[in-house]
Order: sequence, then C-alpha cells, then structure tokens
Amino acid sequence: MNSDEIYEKVTTSADRFGAGNPQQFAFLASVLAKCEQQQVAKALINIFKQENSYERQELGGQLLVKIQPRYAADVHVIIQSVLGHWNRSVEQLPHYLASTYGVDICNQCLEGILELEPDENKRNELKTMLWWIRNQHN
Repeated sequence: MNSDEIYEKVTTSADRFGAGNPQQFAFLASVLAKCEQQQVAKALINIFKQENSYERQELGGQLLVKIQPRYAADVHVIIQSVLGHWNRSVEQLPHYLASTYGVDICNQCLEGILELEPDENKRNELKTMLWWIRNQHN
C-alpha cells in the first residue's frame, strides 16, 4: 500500500470504529506492520497535517507508537507542518518524534521554533509538545 491508501484506511477506520476499538486497532497494526515504513510514517504523519478530528489523530498516534515506523523527513519540517492541526490531547505524536529523532533533538528543535513563532496558538502547541516530551522521557 502507498501512503495515500494507508491514510484512507486509517481515517476510514477512525470514522467508522473510533480510536478505541481494540480489534480494529490490532488489525490495522498487523496490516501496516507489513507495509513499507516510509509509506506508513508519511501517511500517519499526514493525519496530523491535514485532520482536526480527534478520533483520526488518536488512532494515527496510537499506530505511530505501536509500529514505530522510521521516517527520513526532517523533524523540524514535521513539527512545522502539524502546527495548527495537531490536537494537543494526542500525546503519541510528540512521543513518537522523541523516540524516532531523540529527545534532545526534539527539545532543541521545538525551542528554536518557539523562539521565532509569533502566533500564540502555535506557541501553545509547541509548549505542549515540549511538555509531553519532557514528561514522557525524564
């Protein structure tokens, strides 16, 4: 499956079953574990770039943490791209970023973006990401 097909499969599942259905989660995790990691990571990160739905982001985040797909994209680019869409209650995204790119790199990146970000809503998102990372990885 390519990233568009994965994206569609995950968002359709979230819409139909929600993020808390254990059978559907296990099925999706099994299917996605067999897919190319870059495609899985791209699709799941795209959920945070394009969706404001809590259920979609929660399911995408749970799958990111479960599968831990490696992604070659720059963490700075990822963080910038999800600002304005990421639901701050979905802690799995910052946890995934920290485990994939490293806590120190994520902290430095977030602090750098925060220093230059004029939008107060985005600043609050960045502060929340920092909080999730620092409280997960102490």
